Amino acid sequence: MLLGLSLFYVGAVLILNGLWMLERIGDREISIINL
Repeated sequence: MLLGLSLFYVGAVLILNGLWMLERIGDREISIINL
């Protein structure tokens, strides 16, 4: 259960970082997610 949640979180962060690389998310939002 915990492994699944951690993998989901890591996947979500990677996807959001990918969107940030495409400049679709502001720097402020991505810094909050990456804390």
